[in-house]
Amino acid sequence: MADLLSCIPPDYLAQLYFHTEEPSINICKRYFRVTDQDVLHSVLTRKSHFRVFYENDIQASCNEMKIGAGKGVKAKGYQLARRRTPMIYFLRNMMWRIGKWRSQELDTWIQDFNPEVISFASGDYTFSYRITFEIARKYKIPVVLWCCDDHYISGYGRALFANLVHMNLMKWVRRLSNYVKEVIVISDKMKRDYAALFQKPIHVVRISAQENMMRTTYEQRKGIVYSGRLGVNRFIPLIQLGKALREANIEGFEAIDVYSNEQDPSILAQLTMENGIRFHGFVTGTQIPGILGNAKFLLHIEAFDDKSKNRTRYSLSTKIGEYLQSGACLIAYGPDDISSIEYLNDENAAVVLKKAEDLPKLLYQISNDKSAYNSYVAHARNLAEKNHNKKQNDREVLNSLQEATCFSAK
Repeated sequence: MADLLSCIPPDYLAQLYFHTEEPSINICKRYFRVTDQDVLHSVLTRKSHFRVFYENDIQASCNEMKIGAGKGVKAKGYQLARRRTPMIYFLRNMMWRIGKWRSQELDTWIQDFNPEVISFASGDYTFSYRITFEIARKYKIPVVLWCCDDHYISGYGRALFANLVHMNLMKWVRRLSNYVKEVIVISDKMKRDYAALFQKPIHVVRISAQENMMRTTYEQRKGIVYSGRLGVNRFIPLIQLGKALREANIEGFEAIDVYSNEQDPSILAQLTMENGIRFHGFVTGTQIPGILGNAKFLLHIEAFDDKSKNRTRYSLSTKIGEYLQSGACLIAYGPDDISSIEYLNDENAAVVLKKAEDLPKLLYQISNDKSAYNSYVAHARNLAEKNHNKKQNDREVLNSLQEATCFSAK
């Protein structure tokens, strides 16, 4: 969201959000927070709970935050919610339905800001659609829907209860669509299949990436790196690749260096040198360019099981733009019919790996063939300039927001 809306001056943005994290960037100067704990508390007290953040609060906490990190009940609660079972969806949605998120203070906050358009980051929990719908209806505000992942076509699974949870989500999607004037999606595959679903103007805006000023030369680069989240079972193919490297024992590629804010103990227990993984944990955004710019190879990974494929079929990882600008050679390992793998393969911007056991041979061949290595790097840089260009994306977002407000005025 910060990347998507960075073309808007901070004075013209305000955010209503539902996570315990405190604002840590000056993308806007007004925040209104209602958390799960606030809503659960309201179920018992029947009084609304919330917190408002202003510019001084943001400056005071302007640091890199680890979402859902730490220990204790809150951290365990977020780890539980990440499992995203139909029962968890049902319970959380029900809690927000019977709890109190509305308040006079929220109404005053909205009225004082007087928004012209709502930019709504779609998710897989129904309650956020209901809240957006009620605000849009009450204040007659048009909505621009941003879809970074698919939650509509893939569903939650085949079980009866999962279908009921998905039906409820789609009911609120249809209600909200009466106020949706523009849809922003992250991939061409999503645009194609969402055209029939929404019958609204749809624009593809991929996450932009600046030129990596810390990239080094071919000769200076070392190792193989994975950076990013390990959800949606990405840790499974990662460990498959790590074990293949461990067994091959190629000098300079003995293990995969992994930089992630992963907190799940069951996953962390497997990220070991015995599995060919050198786990570094969380790093700040300012450290990432140096890590990517010095790596010889970067991994993009997606899981192969049906449930994970349904979740990632239309997605395009937010890290891909940074990878493309890194100057490293990309290696993609995942199902060849999902959006991100297709995207990199079609543009020849990455080496697409078919089997985990082929990784050592591939690394040996390409790391010793400077011409082949530089060819993949050049294709990656060209793709970044074509589709992850900041100025181009900003124009697309501004046009979508302006079209939504103009359409509403008519």
